[in-house]
Order: sequence, then C-alpha cells, then structure tokens
Amino acid sequence: VQAEENRYKPVLVENGPCQENVLIGDEVDITSLLPVPIWTPGKDVGPYITAGGTVSKDPETGETNVGIYRLQVKGAKRLGVYPSPGADLFYHWKNSERLSKPLPVAVIIGNSPIIQYPSFYKVPYCEYDLAGGFQGGPLEVVKAKTVDIEVPAFTEIVIEGYIQPNYLEAEGPWGEAFGVVCPQRMNPVIE
Repeated sequence: VQAEENRYKPVLVENGPCQENVLIGDEVDITSLLPVPIWTPGKDVGPYITAGGTVSKDPETGETNVGIYRLQVKGAKRLGVYPSPGADLFYHWKNSERLSKPLPVAVIIGNSPIIQYPSFYKVPYCEYDLAGGFQGGPLEVVKAKTVDIEVPAFTEIVIEGYIQPNYLEAEGPWGEAFGVVCPQRMNPVIE
C-alpha cells in the first residue's frame, strides 16, 4: 500500500547497463543467444521465455504497460505472444490493428523484483510508477535502440520488435501450473 500511495514517475537517463552489449539485424538469434526452456516436456510446442516482461505503448494514448505474457520462441527473430483478453497489451494490440500500424514492443528479461512484481497484476497506471514507489524514488529508464519504448536501465536483456497488424499464427499448446495445458490459439507474433 505504501508503494502504491507513493508512486514516482520514471526518469529518462541517457544510457544504462541494459545497452552495454547491443546486437542488431543478423547478429540476433534468440534460439542460440538465450537458454530458453521447454516448460512442460511432451506437452509444449516449443520453448517459452519465462517471466519476461512485455513493454508496450497504447498507440492512441501513449500509455505504457509492462505485463507478463506467454512468449513462445518461434525462430531466430520471432516470438509468439498471447495478449490475453482484458490485458493492457491486448488493447494496445487491438488499437494498433485498428490504426493499421505495427505495435512497438520490448521484452525485458532479468528484471529486479521491483519491476517484476507490478508486471503480474493490472494497475490503472504505468507499472514503472509503482516500481518507483517500491524503491522510494524514480525508476531509471532508457530509450530502446530500435523501437519507441522506454525500458528499465538495469534490465539484463531487452528484445525489441514489432507486432504486425492483422497477422496471427498458431501459438501453443503450453503447460500451465498444476498440470493444466492451455490449448493452441491464433495469436500475434513479435518480429
């Protein structure tokens, strides 16, 4: 409650540790650069990034959201994403489709608990503000290198890309908690 009542807007800094090593274009191959596990062997269709936060901005309002969404590794430069109905990413994606514009996103991996915790539930403001409340001061963010998104300066790994409008692909099945397997769905792709 104290963090929520004492939120801080993030502060934009010029650079951060998350940009010490930058790979662009043909240098990027998620399948060989990251140790991505298969969560439920024999059930999952492939590897999934676990606990990666997906940062997006509403193309109409500019509102930033950080949420935890399913991210299936589908290739060297492709991630299937499940923007669950009702989640902020879902609305950002639908707004970008209505405008026929690609939606810029950044997947942040290796986050501090002050970023991770707010990402797990829905708040009526940017999760970065609540992270500032947890740490007692503004969260430092940097501009992403290839998309119009701000990411936490101290995140370990950032994957930047776009969700193209009006394009879906099969994603899943994926093993959830307690032995439940979510079915395959037609979902957008981060390129």
